[in-house]
Amino acid sequence: MKNNLKLTADIINQFPNYFFAGFWLRLFAFLVDLICIGAITSATIGLFYKVMGFETSTSLITFYGLASLAIYLAYFTLLTKLNSGQTIGKMIFGLKVVSLTEDELSWQTVLIRECACRFILKTFIFSIGYVIAAFTPKKQHVGDFFADTSVIIINTVKAAKSRGKKPRYQSQFQGVK
Repeated sequence: MKNNLKLTADIINQFPNYFFAGFWLRLFAFLVDLICIGAITSATIGLFYKVMGFETSTSLITFYGLASLAIYLAYFTLLTKLNSGQTIGKMIFGLKVVSLTEDELSWQTVLIRECACRFILKTFIFSIGYVIAAFTPKKQHVGDFFADTSVIIINTVKAAKSRGKKPRYQSQFQGVK
């Protein structure tokens, strides 16, 4: 019985391959998110530093560097969790983060994907971990593998749903409006 439940948990949100967002769509959404993060950082700590006459440095050993990192991680974490798997960039491009093993993204999943993995992938050498999404069947980057998530194209799911296609698994279209 436990093996049967485990199998059921493993196949939640298994979409056909053409539902997953490719590397370029995800890259463009990420670039929009970076623009938003830059605007938030400039409007908050950047403005404070400018008014006070302090010099800004993105080094992690400065207050400005730590605060900008906190804004970067908080942006992805909070928007992904509180906005059903979407950041502003993902909204613009019609993308959504889904868990492959849960009906909804849990805090644990979001914290692993958006905090831990984004922190590691933020460094230039490790940013190669994003490129992997171009070559994997479910278009997953390194953070997606650790969190058992992927990014889907919402309109493709909606189109399949409106054409009356039967989901391969019971919860395939849950959470997609």
